[in-house]
Amino acid sequence: MKKKIFIISLVVIVGLLIGGTIYYNLQIFPTNYKQTKYQAQKSVQTAMIMRTDVSIKEADNLINKLDAKDKQPMETKLSELKSSIKMLTKASDLVTLAENVRTESNYLKAQSTVAKLNPTILLQDKKVLETRLSNVKKEDSTKYQMIKF
Repeated sequence: MKKKIFIISLVVIVGLLIGGTIYYNLQIFPTNYKQTKYQAQKSVQTAMIMRTDVSIKEADNLINKLDAKDKQPMETKLSELKSSIKMLTKASDLVTLAENVRTESNYLKAQSTVAKLNPTILLQDKKVLETRLSNVKKEDSTKYQMIKF
């Protein structure tokens, strides 16, 4: 008799523990998911500002924890950022080349690449590179005027 009561009590306790755990998880996981989604959104914003490998990897890691429907818009933003950074690096290198090796070809390549930069993401960088190119053109036109005289 004591053995049956013990087994029944054990089954009830195990059932309560399992039920309590399930109830707790149902209550807590939506909050954790919301927090993770919020953190992912914030990390994407941080990555857009900081543009460092660390901030981009952190955003990637948080995005990977989300459901597919929530992932897609953030992955798109991060993908745009990554491609914009690559394009910015290329444009910056071409502007530096145009500054150092002053040929029309270098200038036109740099100008074309800078024009393709995403103004939504890289507005300030684009302005800086355009100013640098403008200075290259001004200096060259001044130099050519001096040669003609």
